[in-house]
Amino acid sequence: MDRNKLIIERIILKEIINKTHNESIRISDSCQRDIILLVRSRIPEGKKASDLDLKEIRLLVNEFSSKIHKAAPESKNPKKRAIVRRSILESIKSFLSDIWPFGE
Repeated sequence: MDRNKLIIERIILKEIINKTHNESIRISDSCQRDIILLVRSRIPEGKKASDLDLKEIRLLVNEFSSKIHKAAPESKNPKKRAIVRRSILESIKSFLSDIWPFGE
């Protein structure tokens, strides 16, 4: 795998997880794997981490995570966090389209 893609993938996934996970919500492990595959498939060839506008990505991640927090299910057990599962994948596709429009 291209090292640049791996670095970009980690940056984006880390941003999503850091902004989404909190004391009441977390993304399931299987959904995290799906997110990685989705991000990996959308990164254009030849992109480098230095090409990323981290401010813009953080802005988009903040917007994205706020939508996830609003749509998150209530936890059945108040002592456990609600788990966001595969239902967020469509919103992640939309989020990635904001970073890399189709055809780029």
